[in-house]
Amino acid sequence: MGDVARLARCDASTVSLALRNDPRITAATTARVRAAAERLNYRVNPLVSAWVSTRRAARAGPSRATLAYLTSHPPGTSWGESQHFQSIFEGVKERATEFGYALEQFRLADYGPQLGSLNRVLVTRAVRGLIIGPTLHHHTLTGIDWERFSLVTVGYALTAPVMHRVTEDHHFGMKLAFEACLADGQQRIGLAITGRHHELRRERWIGAFLAEQQVKLSARNRLPILVADGKPEATAAWIKRARPEVVLADEPEKWARTGVPAVGFALSSKDDRRGVHENNRGIGRSAAELLAALVQRNERGLPVSRQTVLVEPDFER
Repeated sequence: MGDVARLARCDASTVSLALRNDPRITAATTARVRAAAERLNYRVNPLVSAWVSTRRAARAGPSRATLAYLTSHPPGTSWGESQHFQSIFEGVKERATEFGYALEQFRLADYGPQLGSLNRVLVTRAVRGLIIGPTLHHHTLTGIDWERFSLVTVGYALTAPVMHRVTEDHHFGMKLAFEACLADGQQRIGLAITGRHHELRRERWIGAFLAEQQVKLSARNRLPILVADGKPEATAAWIKRARPEVVLADEPEKWARTGVPAVGFALSSKDDRRGVHENNRGIGRSAAELLAALVQRNERGLPVSRQTVLVEPDFER
């Protein structure tokens, strides 16, 4: 580091900060330091860097080693009333605490559409990383200086900007539900999914269902998919035409009155019904783990290549 400092004509402490993309170092100085490091083939030891990052966080205390959880629900909506969203947040907080970080929660709706005021709050409170929580609608975010923060989002609701993502393994969950029906001897397996869930999961449930149909069922038992949007007459017509023995449904409670047994594939972890139960707390914990790794490596800003972490659900009978 001393050699890099001499070549870049600065202090060794400046080299350390520049290589960690510290915002206190100007872009010109950072570029000069990185050019010197490249010329000398200087590489940061990842084990030493992780150890120093942990020591620095412990010395700084919770007020400076802080992560933020941004909720995207509209004004007047209490995200904590949903067990799905609450469990994800609890998982994030639990794992962040284990890593030694404090976690603060901010509701985006309180700061307006451009989020400039939220950006100032985050900078003032020395927040190092952001998790954008899930919501029920696609949305975009502007007004935050993304290059200051390590970034992770949960689910597929956030369409822009692009950042690292943690979500459920929807393909694996559908496979579990399908195989459970086959194990029970059922061959005419239907899929009923709401349009909202279909879009928010980027067709992954439908894709997995079609793959299972193609591989494991004869052509005469491959039923058409019902995109159910609350129209009883459409559901009744589909049942009459498809004659399913069982239905895989993201809203299984609505099938009790039809006489067709339903297996849920988007149940919360605390739901006691038969079906696929989302590991929401695990999703939250994985999001915190991914963010902590980015913070420790000082990787800030929007990624050049996004990674998606998939958390497997469970099937409970």
